[in-house]
Amino acid sequence: DTPVVYVDRFPPVRDNSVGWVGIDNARAAESAMRYLVSLGHRRIGIIVGDASSGTSVERLNGCIAALQRAKIRMDRSRIQSGHNDVESGHSRTMQLLTGKDRPTAIFCTNNMMALGAFAAIQEIGLRCPEEISLVGFDDFYWATLLRPKMTVVSQPAREMGMMAARMLIDQIEGRPSLPSPTLLTTHLIVRESCCPPQKT
Repeated sequence: DTPVVYVDRFPPVRDNSVGWVGIDNARAAESAMRYLVSLGHRRIGIIVGDASSGTSVERLNGCIAALQRAKIRMDRSRIQSGHNDVESGHSRTMQLLTGKDRPTAIFCTNNMMALGAFAAIQEIGLRCPEEISLVGFDDFYWATLLRPKMTVVSQPAREMGMMAARMLIDQIEGRPSLPSPTLLTTHLIVRESCCPPQKT
């Protein structure tokens, strides 16, 4: 009898009596990959969060779907699993960029991993975006403080929180609530960290 609303993440088994607010993670990731493909990238590295996270799995599925629709052969060696932190973003980017046939672009499915990827790119001495394009997930204030400013998938975190609070209060006070699940819209914010790949 305890009112519950899930925000962003949810259990694998849905309960229609429990509210849920989030985004379409697969579609959001797919939009980022489609953008990179539209620039001409074919060798795209993906740094995804832990497989135990439902959002990470959904975002990876969106990436794979975008590549399949573009008829680009998926190279599993370009998919690296991190832990949604700066350290793993850095180490996985190092693996991608120091191996053979390195990618021309990297998409990180979490903002902290994107920050680690950015640090690794600078450490190696590659020019972003001329030699390596980078897209992150989540728009935080530091994304515009970096040089180049980072292109990101922005999700409406504030709106998710407000809607979840409204659903919870409606449950507590016995009012009809919003339909669940409620999916909010994400946006790809194009800044300066991507460009067409260099011709080889």
